Amino acid sequence: MPHLFRLSPSDLTFLWDECKRCFYLKVVHGFGRPQAPFPKIFSRIDRLMNHFYMGKSSAYIRPDLPPGRIEYGKRLVTSRPTRVEEGSTAAVIRGRFDTVIAYVGEVSWIEMPKDEPGFLRFLREVLEVLAQPEPPSADPACEYCAYGRRSRLGAW
Repeated sequence: MPHLFRLSPSDLTFLWDECKRCFYLKVVHGFGRPQAPFPKIFSRIDRLMNHFYMGKSSAYIRPDLPPGRIEYGKRLVTSRPTRVEEGSTAAVIRGRFDTVIAYVGEVSWIEMPKDEPGFLRFLREVLEVLAQPEPPSADPACEYCAYGRRSRLGAW
């Protein structure tokens, strides 16, 4: 029976490249890697930057942008379910975007090129891994998987 997996842009960008086993365990079983505390200063900088740019001209970001106004940022969006083939496992990508600019006299939307052959190959590979009953082998360079092996073996 096909599943619907929820993927985040950061997991697709970073975790997939770092270790497919960790990616599988997080997406399929909800078992994520331990996270270091995120320093408050970065959240504060992000809030201050968003507050500073809100309502300002698009030229504040880059002078070569068309005339417009910075409307809002950090909104949660979810894609429609995407399947590589009919009846197969599907995925939705869910995450936050940084900023929306309302250009003067024009409304635009940049759609992810999901029909691009490279994206479909990538998505097919991701969904094939997620559809397996067991996670893939650990990446030898993955420090989280190495820690798990050492702790199970008592090899300190």
